[in-house]
Amino acid sequence: MPRVLILRANGPTFCAGADLKERRQMSDSEVVEFLQDVRQMLDQVEKLPIPTLAAIDGPALGGGLELALACDFRIAAASVDKIGFPEVKLGIIPGAGGTQRAPRIIGLQRAKELIYTGTQLNATQGKQLGLIDHGHQYGLERGADSWA
Repeated sequence: MPRVLILRANGPTFCAGADLKERRQMSDSEVVEFLQDVRQMLDQVEKLPIPTLAAIDGPALGGGLELALACDFRIAAASVDKIGFPEVKLGIIPGAGGTQRAPRIIGLQRAKELIYTGTQLNATQGKQLGLIDHGHQYGLERGADSWA
């Protein structure tokens, strides 16, 4: 059995969340089914019996931030400049558990501000807010591996 799970990107973006163009093409029932599947997957990540670590080396937006919040720890490269829930500016609430996980991690008042405004943070701001546990100036991959 693995001792730790590290989630990292295979490209310049950690995870930008759902494709909103694709979502517009979905029926209401398809959206509900999709969100239930994503919630279930994130709940499984959160309940893993091993430590989980999100190694954020690019934007973590919408469902991408929700994925990171489902992990036990979040580390980010200093260059990360987009962390947040931009979907709220389109009238869409974070639908995969972010409205529950963010308050548990950063407190209710800070989570409300982040969620209600759709503000996008950089890695330093995310660390100050408590969304990011550790920042790495260089070598996020090595940093994640050594930290884990």
